[in-house]
Amino acid sequence: MKKLFFISLLISSILGCSNSNVKNINCYDYFNNNSVNFSGGFENSGYNVKSNIVSFNGKNLLIENITDTATTVEKVYILEKDYVKLVSTTEGKNVNLKDLDFDKGEIILKSPIKVGDTWTSNGNKYIVVEINDSIIKIKKIFPSNITEITTYEKGKGIVDKKINY
Repeated sequence: MKKLFFISLLISSILGCSNSNVKNINCYDYFNNNSVNFSGGFENSGYNVKSNIVSFNGKNLLIENITDTATTVEKVYILEKDYVKLVSTTEGKNVNLKDLDFDKGEIILKSPIKVGDTWTSNGNKYIVVEINDSIIKIKKIFPSNITEITTYEKGKGIVDKKINY
């Protein structure tokens, strides 16, 4: 009986330790009204990302306008506590939110997460490469093997993005 007790105790302590790195985050906290300038982009001239949170039909949405010297791209995300989903990417501004299918899209962040977690969404693979109290880094691997590492800072949104061709 003592052996069974100690084996049970050992197994439960191992299982308890294996989940200690899991973070239950509020994904919504890593997206915010923001304006950030990045280097690179079209002809390496840099680009600006402006993000605004809006409510639409009971959903919290982030509308992101990415502008470089050639064009503007607008992205629309659904912000939830346990995931963020990209539902639209269009050239130009002012996508009609009424026309969007909110059931489709690409999960770009989810919770709970830990370093090393992976998921596939819309044909792209995501890997959690870093988590601390205020920063999350996610590596996205496209089917062409191009990689993009995006850094999200709590309370600020996207603060860094690096693309490797």
